[in-house]
Amino acid sequence: MSVRPKVSIIVPIYNVERYLVRCMESLLNQTLHEIEIIMVDDGSPDKCPALCDQYAAIDSRIKVIHKQNEGLGYARNTGLTMATGEYVAYIDSDDFIETNMFERLYASAIQNNCQVVFCGFNVYDNPKQNIIRSIQETPETRIFPTKTECEAFLMGMLSSYNKTRITNYEMSVWHAIYKLDIIREHRIEFCSERIVMSEDILYNIDFLSYTDRMAIIPDQLYNYCINPNSLSNQYRKDRFEKAKLLFTEIINHLSARDINFPLDTISNILALNVRFCMSSCAKSLTAVRDKEEAIKLFSVISHDPMIKQYIYPNIKRYPVRYKLLFSLLKLQAYKPLLFLLRKY
Repeated sequence: MSVRPKVSIIVPIYNVERYLVRCMESLLNQTLHEIEIIMVDDGSPDKCPALCDQYAAIDSRIKVIHKQNEGLGYARNTGLTMATGEYVAYIDSDDFIETNMFERLYASAIQNNCQVVFCGFNVYDNPKQNIIRSIQETPETRIFPTKTECEAFLMGMLSSYNKTRITNYEMSVWHAIYKLDIIREHRIEFCSERIVMSEDILYNIDFLSYTDRMAIIPDQLYNYCINPNSLSNQYRKDRFEKAKLLFTEIINHLSARDINFPLDTISNILALNVRFCMSSCAKSLTAVRDKEEAIKLFSVISHDPMIKQYIYPNIKRYPVRYKLLFSLLKLQAYKPLLFLLRKY
């Protein structure tokens, strides 16, 4: 009779041949041995499919799924169908983790009887492999022992009254482990990032709405690598519309789960994504005519009803950088705004 894995690690894979070995070595060398690794080849056009099969041949803990390309969210959902562990983790294949990540997260989950545990992380400049910054979500292990406190943590993913941060906590799923039984019982899934940007926050809303005990540990165990070729770091013309759609979906998900939320504070998440939209546009400029396109985009954003309703009335509450950027947007000072966005 086989022993149930303590953690199922789902790894969506698409066009990451350059980084896959680094990622997989960090998983195979985990100090927690009772794991399963589910490699989901999402129709990758490079050598990744063959690499997946090679890894499965050398370690019985590895499962491989080859599927038609549908994107990150649906690849994770496919991996979930094969997961058998007590907890589930989602690792991006162009990142890597510390060798004791799952030992630390699982130990905290068991010791504190938690349904989800988050950790800190490092941000790497992928080409140079230097740490740009380290994020410690909490200075010491913090337990959220009630449903009300778990919902308060969720609100911290969406907003902050902190003068230096637009949100209190990182919303990504990759620095946590989640109880599989809750996922199964409530049929929690990812939406497609091709429809809604930042699908991780919607997943966390759904999961945390059924959570009544969770923890954060201070250890910086996940290494997030900035990949300039990833879709999340490229400018796309539909990003502003997706930012608005995401904000609407956040409101819908919170309302459907009877979670109380003040609209003025969760407008922070709209501000975060709109700033990123404008920044990615500004930094993608390669020709003089692109400046005109950027200014057209800024004009559209500045006159949008959702921006007028949720962003402008809350400018004074934002951190200094956001306050300056959105004040310029409100004043329609597009050229100074473009200059600042290219610097930040």
